[in-house]
Amino acid sequence: MLYELQVATREPELDHQRLYLSFRADLTSATSSKSPDYVGVVFASWSLRNDRYKDVTTLHSIIDGERVSYDAFMPAKRQVINGKYVVLVAGRISYKAFQQIANGKKVEMRLGDFEFTLTESMMKTRREYAARAQPFVKEM
Repeated sequence: MLYELQVATREPELDHQRLYLSFRADLTSATSSKSPDYVGVVFASWSLRNDRYKDVTTLHSIIDGERVSYDAFMPAKRQVINGKYVVLVAGRISYKAFQQIANGKKVEMRLGDFEFTLTESMMKTRREYAARAQPFVKEM
């Protein structure tokens, strides 16, 4: 199961950068009653500059006033698409951390030097995804 959401745009002098966020959860089967242990997280940075996310970076967040840091996120792929430099930065977080993000009332995040706040619309979409990631249990 995968979804992607544009989470931030910034336009400083001579640069324009967009950041997209994808989550991926693998369930062992449609009838499993067990939640996934981890959720894969991929950020896609689209920029006019080729100096974004060249090294390992850490994802930080403030969820309802509580500071949280996650494991290292690695640059996974670099390519040029339509004249823009696209960098995929990948990592994983625990399912519990994903649920904390999905259920947060106010979520601020920082990946490298890019800070952004997840809007209510984004939060709604993330909650819907989190609900679909819950294991499906067939009723008999």
